[in-house]
Amino acid sequence: MGNESLDVVSCSNGPNGLESLGFTNFKSLPTFPNIGAFGAVTGFGSSECGTCWNIAYTNDAGETTTLNALAIDHAGPGLINLSQEAMDTLTDGNAVFLGSVPVTAVQVDKSVCGL
Repeated sequence: MGNESLDVVSCSNGPNGLESLGFTNFKSLPTFPNIGAFGAVTGFGSSECGTCWNIAYTNDAGETTTLNALAIDHAGPGLINLSQEAMDTLTDGNAVFLGSVPVTAVQVDKSVCGL
């Protein structure tokens, strides 16, 4: 997954593309593997490309895990689709088993994600 070209995502080489910042593939991004598709990214070249999000997940035991992730692609309104590695971090290795989980996401300064 890390070698995947940014050319396959909405935030590749458009007006707000990550390639214009010198990134070429997923693993070149400073938050890799904490990357994903966000509803805030409306499509190719969206002004929300490269935004940074603090994502929190609270499991059934009431324990909360957080991570910062970089928006690199478009998702449906209100949705976030993270890499499996990021989901495994949030869910203690249970991304595949759980499939999807409710999270809260707050946009933070891009510098938090290394941009």
